[in-house]
Amino acid sequence: MTLHPGDGTKPAAEAAAGRLHDITGATVTIAGGPLTDSEFNPQAQSDVQHAEMITTPIVLLLLLIVFGGLVAAGMPLILAITGAIGTFGVLYAISAFTDVSVYAIQVATMLSVGLAVDYGLLIIARFKEEKAIVADGALTRASLTAGRTVAYSALTVAAVLAGLLVFPDPFLRSTGLSGIAVVAVVVIAALTLLPALLALAGRRISPARPVPEHGGVFAAIARGVQRRLLITTLAAAGAMLVLTLPVLDLRLGQVDARLLPESTQTRQLHDAIAAHFPELDRPNPVIVVAAANTANPDLAALRAASPKSPESPPSTSPVPARRPSSTPTSTSPRTAGPRGRP
Repeated sequence: MTLHPGDGTKPAAEAAAGRLHDITGATVTIAGGPLTDSEFNPQAQSDVQHAEMITTPIVLLLLLIVFGGLVAAGMPLILAITGAIGTFGVLYAISAFTDVSVYAIQVATMLSVGLAVDYGLLIIARFKEEKAIVADGALTRASLTAGRTVAYSALTVAAVLAGLLVFPDPFLRSTGLSGIAVVAVVVIAALTLLPALLALAGRRISPARPVPEHGGVFAAIARGVQRRLLITTLAAAGAMLVLTLPVLDLRLGQVDARLLPESTQTRQLHDAIAAHFPELDRPNPVIVVAAANTANPDLAALRAASPKSPESPPSTSPVPARRPSSTPTSTSPRTAGPRGRP
């Protein structure tokens, strides 16, 4: 069944699916179009909720260990919640002008938690250090120093994510838009909301422990690195190369029904086609139409350069011209089998 885009597409598809499911004596699996979209969208929202249920207690536990207090540990989480909610509002406004991928919600949630914890650690840790020196003016000094670092970091992250906007793919563009929105909302909250929270509850946050004259663990690491610059550089570069070795076997793929649970209709249809009709489970054929004579040397070079598959031998099919004066039209070899999906 073919449905044309419009406001009534989803109700029409659901009504047709309901009638087909009423067929007795056969197992009917229906998917595609708005029916598949209606299964992907709830799954994405469920994945976000599941991830939040797992990560939130872990992040709070780590913050409690780092800060040693519930008040200081809860402030980065407030920033994360503020960043996520603010980003959802921005994405809703952007959706009025352009398409926004459903996975932008996952990107917004992930980045809001990461950036909020990062920026919160910088400002709160500096506040504790300044409070250990002189309590009066600790918030001002922390905002001037750590706040500048946070602002510079946010500009860097936003500039990198802006590079995704040049791609025409809706998913990449949505990722860039959601990432920039998260950075903007979180950095504004870190430079305004977090100082306000520190002004209200900063007295409950204990000062940082005095640093020994010889420095702590990180100071010792820094001194060791400075004494052995070449060895450290080579060791770090070697470690990075080892970590990048899996990229050599990287295989990229498109989002498909395998991301859905086996209980969904879209996944069941995908598995049934792959098992019983493997010839249909292939990429769509790519057809090139060239308005040239079949003996044209450029067309022959294109045919020779086209990828050849043993299942789909190259073929050139002349198409009758509409007018006698027109040159014959030929098609180049296809990259998929002749029975590939249209």
